Amino acid sequence: MEQLRHFINRQLHCIIRQHHLNCSVAVNSLIHQNITSILLHKTIIRPSNESNYKILEIKPSATNEEVKKAYRKMTIKYHPAKVATLGQDVQKAAEEKFKAVNQAYEAICKERGI
Repeated sequence: MEQLRHFINRQLHCIIRQHHLNCSVAVNSLIHQNITSILLHKTIIRPSNESNYKILEIKPSATNEEVKKAYRKMTIKYHPAKVATLGQDVQKAAEEKFKAVNQAYEAICKERGI
């Protein structure tokens, strides 16, 4: 995943240079973050089945009930309301983890027909 993120970063820098965007550094950074987010979290990159289980901190052999229990545990742990009083860095990391947990759970449910 880290190699893919690095590859995407290089490609985005090339695109920005090629088109000579006359934008401020902040705007270029925002464009870069949005494109990377879309590529990594929406539709292009899907985590493998095994990584979905790792995100929920369970084994692929877990029962459906264990999957549901792990999902509930992780959503409580990383829910935005739970970390609202902590720093911005912690909130952002928890938000990303919360999204990953939801995506992993949806993928496992789809795979298992839950």
